[in-house]
Amino acid sequence: MFSSSFTITGITCEACVKLIKKRLQKIQNVTEVSLELSGNLGISSDRQIEKTELLSALEGTDYKVL
Repeated sequence: MFSSSFTITGITCEACVKLIKKRLQKIQNVTEVSLELSGNLGISSDRQIEKTELLSALEGTDYKVL
C-alpha cells in the first residue's frame, strides 16, 4: 500500500472537492482519495501514483497540482 500527498489549487467549494475526487478515483490502482477545501490531497493506492497521472486526470479543469 502506498500513500501520496499533494496540494491542489483552485478549489473554492465542496462541488470542486467532489469533482476532483471523482476524477482521481478513476486512476488505476487508487483505493482512496481524501481532499480538503484547503487543497490538501492524500491518495492511497496499490502502487506509486505519479504527479503526471494527477495532471492528466484533471486536464481541462482550472485545478493545479503542486
